[in-house]
Amino acid sequence: MYLRETKRRNRDGSTVSYLQLAHSERHPVTGVPSAKVIHSFGRADAVDRDALARLVASISRFLDPQQAIAAAHTGEIEVLDSRRFGGAWVLDRLWDRLGIGAALRRVAVGRRVEGSAVERVLFALVAQRALEPGSKLAATRWVGEQAAICRRT
Repeated sequence: MYLRETKRRNRDGSTVSYLQLAHSERHPVTGVPSAKVIHSFGRADAVDRDALARLVASISRFLDPQQAIAAAHTGEIEVLDSRRFGGAWVLDRLWDRLGIGAALRRVAVGRRVEGSAVERVLFALVAQRALEPGSKLAATRWVGEQAAICRRT
């Protein structure tokens, strides 16, 4: 089964699209495939998108997560890597709200270091200890492979 879009040209030259739920079947005698319309959703510009989303959610209940992801994959996007973002993001917002980053950048002004870089390194160490406690060496691996620590300008 698949969702197909058919187009029709009006007399005035405008084009109207229709959405249909269809299924391909082979003719028993000739063996030629033909599409059988199971349900017509109507005009594409007037279709209830929430109803389509409910239909997809209803169908997805019967798939395991890997099958659902594979079914949704259109070939346009390829995920190369992913990193956890939530915990570090919450800590970063708290870090800003408490003014820790600003204080560290102010202290670094008269020194031979870049204040924003030092602040980000210290934040990464604190975030790693809070989210996945480990050594400083483990923190470099954690930031490099697992966490998403945003840069500041």
